[in-house]
Amino acid sequence: MKGMHLLVTLILGVTTAATEPAPALLGVEPARTLPVQHDGRIMPLDTLAHRAVERITGSRYCRSIDPVAIVFSWVFEPKKWLEAPIIKIDSRALADAIKVTPIDGRASYKQLAASGELGQLLAQARLGQEQEQTLSRLQEQALALQERISVFGNLIGGAGLPLVPHGRDVQAPWMSPALMHGYADEQTQQVQQAWQHMAEAFLLNQAGAFAKACVDFRQQVAHLPDSGSVVGRSMHREVIYNHLMPIRLAWMLMLAAAILGLMSRPVHRRWFDALAILVQVVGFSILTIGLLLRWNIAGHIPATNFYESLILLGWGVGASSLISLVVLGDRTLPLNAAVLAGLFLALADLLPIDPWIRPIAPVLRNTVWMSIHVPIIMLGYAILAQAVILGHIQVGVLALGRPDRSYSNKLDWQLYWCLMAGSLLLLVGILTGSMWANSSWGRYWGWDPKEVWSLAAFLGYMALLHARRKGFVGPFGTAAWSVAAIWLIVGTYLVVNFVLPIGLHSYASGSSEIVTWLALVATAEATFVAACYLRYARRRADTQPA
Repeated sequence: MKGMHLLVTLILGVTTAATEPAPALLGVEPARTLPVQHDGRIMPLDTLAHRAVERITGSRYCRSIDPVAIVFSWVFEPKKWLEAPIIKIDSRALADAIKVTPIDGRASYKQLAASGELGQLLAQARLGQEQEQTLSRLQEQALALQERISVFGNLIGGAGLPLVPHGRDVQAPWMSPALMHGYADEQTQQVQQAWQHMAEAFLLNQAGAFAKACVDFRQQVAHLPDSGSVVGRSMHREVIYNHLMPIRLAWMLMLAAAILGLMSRPVHRRWFDALAILVQVVGFSILTIGLLLRWNIAGHIPATNFYESLILLGWGVGASSLISLVVLGDRTLPLNAAVLAGLFLALADLLPIDPWIRPIAPVLRNTVWMSIHVPIIMLGYAILAQAVILGHIQVGVLALGRPDRSYSNKLDWQLYWCLMAGSLLLLVGILTGSMWANSSWGRYWGWDPKEVWSLAAFLGYMALLHARRKGFVGPFGTAAWSVAAIWLIVGTYLVVNFVLPIGLHSYASGSSEIVTWLALVATAEATFVAACYLRYARRRADTQPA
């Protein structure tokens, strides 16, 4: 692969480039909805372009430049990009190991193609994979870098835009126009001629001619045998979803609602409070629209990876907060929910996790139980997450607040309501999950790690509610144990997938680096609760009669 990239570089030739170039044409709107096949599904070119730019550069590159225009520039005018520092290098240690000097954490294709040290590191990594050895961090980063180089190399080499269905099987991998085969010579020439007209108009910065050539190319591909129904699918909904960015809008509005809610407390103006609620409702509505769009595009409920689960958690928190506002008529829970939902959605949007719609795992297909189980369990997690926020506030109030117990009593009642509702949803989630398991795997229960942790979480909350009912714990104990019990949910939601990537639920696994962060958060939690308990115990001792 490295040799092929070097050959492409030698054939194309290079000119010295000190800065990142710009595409010859920026007005590429007509091409945005061209259907392409990528990652096992058909999507608009807009999606593939966003993914390619993000994958290669490590970010959305430059928001002022359309990713579709950038990708077309890579394909139609590759010479200007070969020395541009656009390919992300994950760490300074990797750059030093392959003897490359990055600019803003990126290197050029020419630099990387000429790095013999990178080739040696990749050879070691592949040998380790063959021998099933644990790879070093540098080796893992080298493999990721090689993937970026390969994606970019395919684009500049003419093979990276699969816009033409296969001539004999529309389900087979699609082809780039330059490399199409399997059709009659006349049909191939018509498609390639239309593609060449697009390239010429792009390079001459002729937006009108480019739009006309794009329409002609779309028609020529649609006229190919057995491809009309495939390429004729509407791509507009996914383009709208890409550019609406509902998750980003939602978390910004949720956090804005939280700020307004906090500001409304000392102001004591009903209109200020109503404004905070309105902003929160608008944020929740945009989030709901985004989820429905994603569901429609994917053809299944968006709950198949970590990114989508964070979105569902944010949605569950938002939904439960609005329900509590109507049922309880109190602003404490909605205010906490705005903070929590904003946090979940911001994590989904800002963390380096895969946000793209991908084909669903085979085990999850053809069952209605997924659409029933996942929303129920996520709503349960969301309500119990709100209980954690209330638990922290209650612990702080009892340890540091005023002797007046009216506010503490209200918090205790709201916390109990959250624990009851969340525990009930955990039970229903376990039952519907067993139905899903029977539908997918032919058994209701198999002591899979996910199932064991789910049962442990439910029993943990049942023990807390039972202890409260019997008077074994009071308001402080209920709050403290609700903070501790959430770690059973964390075990179910994160540890099983990220620390114990085994069992039938391992399709959702991810990076184990999360263990460090979980340990830090758990330490901080324990320190906070312990410090508040010491202060609370001292205050109780001071108020006891001699």
